[in-house]
Amino acid sequence: SASASASASASASASASASAVVDGKVILNLATEADLRKLPGVGPKKAQAIVALREKLGGRFKRIEDLMRVRGLKRKALERIRPHVVLDAEPPQKPAK
Repeated sequence: SASASASASASASASASASAVVDGKVILNLATEADLRKLPGVGPKKAQAIVALREKLGGRFKRIEDLMRVRGLKRKALERIRPHVVLDAEPPQKPAK
């Protein structure tokens, strides 16, 4: 199953340059490691850990605070990252029909 997820992430990263950043904010649930490294205080190791945590959580974060489950990512780091990220591509509030 590792090879299946590897090929999926490879095809995702090809189109991710456009889709994982919206209005200059990184979309946490779509971001690649390269996208995450654009965030303040996030290096290669932390970017890798964020992607691994997202997979462990079933492929998506429910809230930005989930990032604090990454080892070494404290509240102060979260507050620096928060203005630069959104959870999903679409706005969370859906118009009620």
